[in-house]
Amino acid sequence: MKITVLGTGGWGTALSQVLCDNGHTVTLWSHNPEKAEQMSKTRENPLLPGVKLPESLIFTGSMEQLGQQDLVVFATPSYAVRTTAAKAAPYLRPGTPLVSVSKGVERDTHNLMSQIIEEEVRKDCKVIALSGPSHAEEVGRKLPTTVATASRDLKAAEAIQDLFMTERFRVYTTDDVVGVELGGALKNIIALG
Repeated sequence: MKITVLGTGGWGTALSQVLCDNGHTVTLWSHNPEKAEQMSKTRENPLLPGVKLPESLIFTGSMEQLGQQDLVVFATPSYAVRTTAAKAAPYLRPGTPLVSVSKGVERDTHNLMSQIIEEEVRKDCKVIALSGPSHAEEVGRKLPTTVATASRDLKAAEAIQDLFMTERFRVYTTDDVVGVELGGALKNIIALG
């Protein structure tokens, strides 16, 4: 499957690695073309020290390839989800599944990340949330991790589960989108408490 992950932070990079390891053709997009070029040369992300990225992982600073993708993963910081979704919208084919892995709640609207993507894209694309008590550096080092994928359409959640699941990256499914996204947004607050 051809997949683009939008966001070269630790989480987007770690999930790109999971998808590459599962045999998918993965492109990792950065809003900064120089960062994409540097990561392509070094095969590392400074946010994941010591994690060597797969040779098959493609890096880009362009969104033009989105029209040919089978799946797009939104992995930008929460404050950038709305602008990234708006930039991506013109390139997306109607019906392309979109996975939201960004954690947070939008400050002014109190919208969840999947709601923001739905608002900005408006192309009959299903948005599926993937979140859980996870850390990018642990996923990058291939330590055991569990997350959940959520959609009002359980079959869509199950399809995403199949794409991401490995022996070390366990994915469970639910139709509780709000619960999964709020759990992901609040996990650090709870951990600190």
